[in-house]
Amino acid sequence: MRLACILPILLAVPAHAQQCAPRADVVAALAANYAETPRLMGISGVQMMEVYVSDSGTWTITVTSQEGVTCLLASGGSFRASPQGVAG
Repeated sequence: MRLACILPILLAVPAHAQQCAPRADVVAALAANYAETPRLMGISGVQMMEVYVSDSGTWTITVTSQEGVTCLLASGGSFRASPQGVAG
């Protein structure tokens, strides 16, 4: 699993939150290990959701708390941007 390469940089935290670390560490690891950069973001209350994407099509979705802790939610491959005007 791709996330396994990032896990060594993550903080030792309880099992339910093992894929969280300071945002700067996560951003650096995604860039260094997968050449992923932020492409989309949104704010919900005090949390920020971001989608990181590489030119090869790998992607990662993160959520960052108000305290600056970023958690990895999902990752995969074959990312494609939807054309404008696509319904549903």
